[in-house]
Amino acid sequence: MQDDMLFGQRVRQHRRELDLTQEDFAQRVGIATETVSKIERGERRPSKHVAERMAQVLELSAEDRATFVRAARMLLNDSADTSAPPTPPQVELPVSAPRRPRVNLPSPATTLVGRVNELAEIERLLRDPECRLLTVSGPGGIGKTRLALEATTRQAAEFADGAAFVALAPVAASDLIAPVIADALGFSFYGQANPGGQLIDFLQEKSMLLMLDNFEHLVNGADFLVELLQRAPQLKLIVTSRERLNLQGEWVIELQGLPLPRAGDGSKAGEQLAGFDDSAAVALFLQTAKRSYAGFPLAPADRAAVARICRLVEGMPLGIELAAAWVRVLPLAEIADEIGRTLDFLAASARDLPARHRSLRAVFDHSWNLLTEDERIVMRHLSVFRGGFSRAAAAAVCAEIRSEQEESNTAAQQPLNPQFSILNLLTSLVDKSLLRRSGSGRYDIHELVRQYAAAHLEADSNEYLATRDRHASFYLGLVQQREVELKRARQKTVLDELVAEIDNLRLAWDWAA
Repeated sequence: MQDDMLFGQRVRQHRRELDLTQEDFAQRVGIATETVSKIERGERRPSKHVAERMAQVLELSAEDRATFVRAARMLLNDSADTSAPPTPPQVELPVSAPRRPRVNLPSPATTLVGRVNELAEIERLLRDPECRLLTVSGPGGIGKTRLALEATTRQAAEFADGAAFVALAPVAASDLIAPVIADALGFSFYGQANPGGQLIDFLQEKSMLLMLDNFEHLVNGADFLVELLQRAPQLKLIVTSRERLNLQGEWVIELQGLPLPRAGDGSKAGEQLAGFDDSAAVALFLQTAKRSYAGFPLAPADRAAVARICRLVEGMPLGIELAAAWVRVLPLAEIADEIGRTLDFLAASARDLPARHRSLRAVFDHSWNLLTEDERIVMRHLSVFRGGFSRAAAAAVCAEIRSEQEESNTAAQQPLNPQFSILNLLTSLVDKSLLRRSGSGRYDIHELVRQYAAAHLEADSNEYLATRDRHASFYLGLVQQREVELKRARQKTVLDELVAEIDNLRLAWDWAA
């Protein structure tokens, strides 16, 4: 009986260290609350199966679990013997050590370059009690995972139960979110109860930071995250996704490319390289180049080519890394020329890169496949713009396909949905990180994304010609409309508007000519 009491006291001690009530513990083990009470009072002994489940819920180590179950079994064997045996040998139950936050995070192969401001903002938000779901959004290859992982690693110690990384890229359906999170936490399901409910029960009183990586293809399962946060009040989530989750409690950081060397007009010597040494994009290129080619030299004459490469990829970290991997094969000027010539040049064969990151085409293919057909049509048409565009311009260029094109059997030339709303589609594409919207209300596209969409447009000559015609017609009409106003009181305002559209005006004029 004394051994029973000792065993029950140790069970109670471990349970309380995890801040579990008897009801919580019973639910997770899959037994009645009264059974837990009797075990802790020394009035009942667990079966082997229940003892194993109890050890797992109490988060004992593998070695301590074996000792725990052996002690429970010894008590059972003793109770089965009605004779008066000698005092059984004492089995030392595990003595609990001070709890340490559990951290299950991968170790990055490289140091993070730049992102000082973004890191500070993420850390500030994670310390804010109001922010419990933080989404780091941006196009593929922009560095969402690396930034979020750095922030999670730095903040893990702030959570009593630590932090964990959950890789969602291989997950095919939203109903697998709960099992994948459970696997990352080392939690095993029991019985036939709902896995999502079991996971929520497990996390209910945990103070933990979970990083959910690559959520964009699972956004229809975002409701599970809402339930998780509602029932686990000390839990926080940091999510990386190419698309916003569009939840009420979601805080969003939109990630852009790394800062570039400042571009001047070339009127002064060296102006084109202003800020070269302070540019995070340049620093990442040089770091990657030196890993790829240990003897990589940066001659003064090569600095302009490095700056051009960084500008061509608009500071996209993956684009910079893929470009820098070519330094052992090609001169820097040729690398820049090849990037300007074709998107397919930006590819690498590194074995430890995920397949979706071994080329920019693979990155963009993944995003393209997540779009609706209407969104693909709009993206193809928007690829004709240069230097950004207004909503009115987008509406004109993305008008329904002409009747003569509707006669074609090509799927790409089907008219847009009758319920088509350019504003809704532009907003959706912004949410999916394929468009950017400035504070002035203008939109623009990352140059590499524009090249990718343009290739889809140019694959169909009829659609391409019609889109270019609509683009030219809109901008030539815009100049005609503003001609009179250029001579009146609104002259400066109109002139500013036309200057903002100068790249599109030149393109339209060239097409018309």
